[in-house]
Amino acid sequence: MSQSFGRPPIDPPDSPVSARYGRMFPWKADPLDPADLAAMERLATKMQAPENEKGRDNPAIPAAYTYFGQFVDHDLTFDLVSTLEAQTDPKSLWNFRTAALELDSIYGSGPAAAPYLFERHDRTLFKLGAAQASYEASPEKDRLQRDLPRTDDGTAIIADPRNDENLFVNQLHVAFLQLHNQLIEQFRRSGVELGQIFLNAQRALRRHYQWVVLHDYLPKIAGQNVIDDVLDHGRCLYDPGDHCKDPFIPIEFAVAAFRFGHSQIRDRYSINSFGTGPTVDPAVIPIFSPHLEWPPFLRGYEGPRDSLRGGAVRERDVVDWRFMVGSTKSQRSLRIRPFLSGPLQNLPPETFRGGGPPDLALRNLKRSVSLQLPDALGIAAFVRQRTNRCELLTRDQLWAGEFAEARMKQVPLWFYVLREAQLLREGTKLGPVGARIVAEVLIGLLQKDPQSILNAGAGFEPFEAWKSSDGKFGLKELLDQAKPA
Repeated sequence: MSQSFGRPPIDPPDSPVSARYGRMFPWKADPLDPADLAAMERLATKMQAPENEKGRDNPAIPAAYTYFGQFVDHDLTFDLVSTLEAQTDPKSLWNFRTAALELDSIYGSGPAAAPYLFERHDRTLFKLGAAQASYEASPEKDRLQRDLPRTDDGTAIIADPRNDENLFVNQLHVAFLQLHNQLIEQFRRSGVELGQIFLNAQRALRRHYQWVVLHDYLPKIAGQNVIDDVLDHGRCLYDPGDHCKDPFIPIEFAVAAFRFGHSQIRDRYSINSFGTGPTVDPAVIPIFSPHLEWPPFLRGYEGPRDSLRGGAVRERDVVDWRFMVGSTKSQRSLRIRPFLSGPLQNLPPETFRGGGPPDLALRNLKRSVSLQLPDALGIAAFVRQRTNRCELLTRDQLWAGEFAEARMKQVPLWFYVLREAQLLREGTKLGPVGARIVAEVLIGLLQKDPQSILNAGAGFEPFEAWKSSDGKFGLKELLDQAKPA
């Protein structure tokens, strides 16, 4: 093996700053030879989910967490520079998000620098958009604050345009806007000093969001034992010893481990019970449509939504989150495994930037090559060395069965993370390497944020009124509180 995975962490002089990317593991991959490049193309083809795939539903993770993960990713990373074709030094990439779980994809630069996000008559309140009326002429009050604010041509007026890529992330963004505005009104009624109302609402929303990430989302995807080990014994991969005091986003997290959620995406979902009755099932809507029309309900305005792509929302398209989380009938995410739903092999052009293939699997694999991510077997050995408790996959296990024809000398980290979840955790959560990378980065970002619930906010508890009847608080309870004012 060419990698020296026993090297010490990156030295402080080479540590990236908070608005850049960096490396978690201190070595680069060797260039791929033509045989490996050809095998990578075959691997992308093999990663299309088999037709009539059995046992694909994940009993442990409701479908809403797939899109909450995408929302978290948009809160942490935004790369506008790199390409799929050229090798890139991650330290040269500028991250257009802050490396903190602070909702800057929602708040942007704040009311002073981004006034277009806020109400003209009251800069403490976010603008919200009214859902377009259905053909049944819903009452005006039921349409208000159900969509993102938009320009006349339908462009969303938000801090991160990616949060209008699909209906679910759109509706998560709407929920956070609603929650902020509700907190503003709550603090006004409680007599908080005028100049502190916005800051109090922002801080409260950030801390509830961080609580969901740390105490609900991470346990589901990584396992509580991994989280406890990181909190109790410290980080051993992501900037151990805090050589770099400023946070940064490791590329191994951003372009590989945290992309595990792509395998959880279903090809279609039910979003609400609009138009259903005792003998009518909720409409099942594909994530993408071959028609590529915009907005996705343009064809037959009064009919079912054409797809779950982003764009203007009708009243009948508003997501009922009970269909996604919190109910015994909620849809499930798919198991974490090295397969992607068929529609992800042909992405609509507005969902990716800068050219390249429309196949999401191939795009992810090419991204890893362009950023010279190390061989995953070397990374796994490094993780085992640091944690002393990491099960490893062998090369033969990785390339067994349907993947035998795609055998590569250098194993892509993204593929390894998906394969170990499948073989070692039955796809219900991440395997040891993926879980450790994701947990260390998300917990590390909280530890490096002086205002987070692990520092200045230590001891924070969600509002009692926001908890469930049995005292729990997670994504379901957060979304339960998000309502039009």
